[in-house]
Amino acid sequence: MISKERYARILDYIKAHEDDIIRDLSCLCSMPSVTSESQDENEPFGHECALCLEKAAELFRQNGFNADVYAKSGYALACGANLGSKKTIGIYAHTDVVPVNETEWTVTKPFEPKVIGNCIVARGVSDNKGAVIASLYIMKALRELGIGTNSKFQIFLGSNEESGMRDVKAFAKEQKLPDVNIVPDAGYPAAIGQKGIYRFDIRAKKPFEDIVNISGGTAYNILLDKVSAKLKRNDALFEELRKKANDEITVEDGSFITVTAVGVSAHAATAWQGVNAFWILTKFLLGIESLSKNDKETLKFVEESLSDVYCNPWGIASENEFFGETTGANGIVRTVNGCLEYAFDVRHNDNIRGEALENAVRSYFERAGFEYKKYSHSDCMKRDENSMPIKTFMDGYRALTGKEDAKPYVMGGGTYANHLDGGFAIGVGYKAYEKNVELPDGHGGAHQADEICCIPNLMEGIALMAELLLEIDDNLM
Repeated sequence: MISKERYARILDYIKAHEDDIIRDLSCLCSMPSVTSESQDENEPFGHECALCLEKAAELFRQNGFNADVYAKSGYALACGANLGSKKTIGIYAHTDVVPVNETEWTVTKPFEPKVIGNCIVARGVSDNKGAVIASLYIMKALRELGIGTNSKFQIFLGSNEESGMRDVKAFAKEQKLPDVNIVPDAGYPAAIGQKGIYRFDIRAKKPFEDIVNISGGTAYNILLDKVSAKLKRNDALFEELRKKANDEITVEDGSFITVTAVGVSAHAATAWQGVNAFWILTKFLLGIESLSKNDKETLKFVEESLSDVYCNPWGIASENEFFGETTGANGIVRTVNGCLEYAFDVRHNDNIRGEALENAVRSYFERAGFEYKKYSHSDCMKRDENSMPIKTFMDGYRALTGKEDAKPYVMGGGTYANHLDGGFAIGVGYKAYEKNVELPDGHGGAHQADEICCIPNLMEGIALMAELLLEIDDNLM
């Protein structure tokens, strides 16, 4: 049964250790753990990811907990001390982060954590290094407050969540899965469903004539907020571009003409919150009379394909009550051997899925003379909200917060929960306080520049998570 007295004790402990929590979170967030290549088999996702994973495990060891790194698979397992062992509750967090564009950050550099007002700003503070530190301090609180459990808590620390989840897939093959699997990589109360995630690349068959290069983005799951095109130098072309430039478009002269478009970044799971810079660029270039007909033919179709975040032009737009609407985000554009390539991250419901979805997308792009290449596809995930862990979690959440009408929800983002039997995602930060940091539009969120975490929300969220985990433990017999 939920104990508000026990919750208050845990919250007091967490608040008393706020400085320590911020110190340890800053330590992890100072590490640029973006996936990269490495020739070392013990660094499957790159040197920086391996270093950050080891540092996270080291923080657990320094605080008296066991932590083993499975280097070749890119994950670590940490276990709490003085806890029961009848069952196992797994908690999953990741130490890797999405790529950054340092020039877009306004209040600090991405890997130089800074406390501003009631927030901490750095890449990874909310997605998902905050969950690593939350898990550590929950274990510390239970031990130091003398709160026993029936179950063992096992903390999974991953290093490849943002670019394939090969770490958790390896874990599921190599280890016995816990009895309950909880992923603090979402929001409160609990996410009992996740849209499918479908990623693919599109390439034009015809090379450009006037356009030398178009480039922008480094990850599928971040909507493009800045894209640049280099064009062959031509006086008439430059003058027309310069005259038609606007607040969203800048034009620079040089050995090439550089045209840059600026949009609004967004996580692919919430693509409708952003504005695609590549779409802005294509619309602008299509209005340039001096641009070659060949290049405009390519851009005309590209503009159509980018024009609607709900994928209406592709013929796959749909909505249902559980998963909501299908959306598509363009996160990468480049030019290879003079030919345009651009990439999509689609978050889809289960109205159309699997081969039917892939065939519809392939048909749309190939009919227009573009080449299609699938990158990855994970299907929709749906959990039973009446299962013990989720029902217990939700009942406890309502009792603790007084939000009697709170309901579990479906998220567009992908988490480890999709690869874990019965796994579901929850929050870390509990949104009880307003952030008092002013940021530009398209900044502050996960996968955005100036990623922030509200410190009071994090403290409340850690304590809330601890008490709800204890409630599940009480019911896991």
